[in-house]
Amino acid sequence: MTPEAMRVAIAEACGIRWKEEFVYGEDVSSEKWFRITFPDGRECCSISVSIKLPDYPNDLNACAEMRKCVPEGKRAEYALTLGEICGKSGDMGWGEADAKPEQHCETFLRVMNLWKENE
Repeated sequence: MTPEAMRVAIAEACGIRWKEEFVYGEDVSSEKWFRITFPDGRECCSISVSIKLPDYPNDLNACAEMRKCVPEGKRAEYALTLGEICGKSGDMGWGEADAKPEQHCETFLRVMNLWKENE
């Protein structure tokens, strides 16, 4: 998956929602504005949905928030999958210590059955 596709899929899985609010301008090439609603109720408007979404593939702090969305029953699977992705299979727990943000994203999306190979 592309980093942008990851951001959108993870945001949706974590409860971030958006909708096209209005189009600014008179022609087809006009900018679209989106209203983004976060799980805590905060809202904002943006030209691009991705501008305000957390940068999960590049930010370990965003990944820490993302991991809070992993259901308790899937946390062991998350740890094992992350170890496999990091090349530390069977080393449960240590894969996380060395994992890059993009690896956390792939793990999250695979565990949540949202990973798409060619997107």
